[in-house]
Formats: sequence, structure tokens, C-alpha cells
Amino acid sequence: AAFDALAAALRAGGRRCASEASSRAREMADAFVTHVGDPHHRVAHAVLEAMVEAVPATGLALEPELERLCPPLFPRLVDAKESVRGLASAALAAVGDAFPADAILPSLLASLEQAKAPRAKTGVLEFALYVLSGQGGGTRPGAATLSPASAGSPSLKKWVARVAPLVSDRHAPLRAAAAAGLAAVHARADPVAVLKHLAAMPLSEAAATCRAVAQHA
Repeated sequence: AAFDALAAALRAGGRRCASEASSRAREMADAFVTHVGDPHHRVAHAVLEAMVEAVPATGLALEPELERLCPPLFPRLVDAKESVRGLASAALAAVGDAFPADAILPSLLASLEQAKAPRAKTGVLEFALYVLSGQGGGTRPGAATLSPASAGSPSLKKWVARVAPLVSDRHAPLRAAAAAGLAAVHARADPVAVLKHLAAMPLSEAAATCRAVAQHA
């Protein structure tokens, strides 16, 4: 009931409501992280609905909490309930549209590290493709609505290094998502980071990765 009330209040809008929500961003984040993984779908549904409203309402106040907020959203992308999957996707889209790619990138690294199921990892990669290439939360595919991740950033180099091995994963959707993600970074964010990583790989692995990435260029 508390999350339903929060979502309703944020949806109703108003400067005062947004200001109060922003001032309590850390408390909200604590509540979201604690309850978003609740096994009861009604609870999870209410939490996700509140997150969808809270992210745009609080502006940048939630940015310091992204590394905590994002990782538990990706397992919900593969939830048994379609409504929960849809709200998790909407919450991530709100994050992608509200924050710059460089601010989201550390949370993507944390999310990929924490994701256990291949489908959850694939969800991280698919979301990252939009964010890192400057397409925000992916609500308008192909539209460069925001700036891509900054070339030369240490976090982007870590991302490339973390994603590249997944191009040879045994799960086909994960392989495809990893290859598409590297192609997007190469085309829209930092080609040098991708090429340097490929140059440091064993020749046969680099050649296989290049072939996979080229299919998404």
C-alpha cells in the first residue's frame, strides 16, 4: 500500500511532491532495493510502479543510488509475470532517459557482474546497447536522444573487457547481445577502446570476435 500511495502521489505531480521525493531519495532507494525482489508479485509490481514514477520525478537525486537500484531490476525482466516484466523494462527505460550514459555505466558493470541467469545478462547487454550509444532508455530505438558514453573513460574500457568474452558464450542470445553491444560501442562511443581490446586478445579469439561484431555493424 505504501508503494501504491507513493506512485499515486508522484503521478499526481507538483513541484512540492517532487522536491520532497528528491530530498528523500536515499530512503526511497533503500525501500526499492529491499522490496523489488519480493517473491509476491503484487509487492514487486507496486515497487516497480513507484520506481517508474520516482526516477523522472526526482531528477538527478537518485544518481548516487544507481549502482544499487539497477542490478535487482534485470532479474525482473525475466519474471514469470508479464506485468512485472513490463514494469521492470519501464523502470530501466526511465533510468536510461533520465541519466547520462557515464552515470549509468558503473551500474551496468555491477548489474552484469551480479546477473546469474543468461537471460538476465542478455537483458543487461540489450539495455546497455541503447544507453552507451546515446539512445537513452531505448524508448525510441535509433534516435540519438542523449550523448553516448565518453570515449576513453576507464569504466567504458572495463565494460568492453567484461563484454568481449561473452561473444563466445554457449548461449546464442547472450552471444548476439554481446556482439551487438561491442558493435554499438565501436560505432557510437569509443572505437579505440574496442580495437585496443581486440589487439590484446589471442589472434584466433580476436578474429572470431571481429566476425561476430561485424554482423551487427
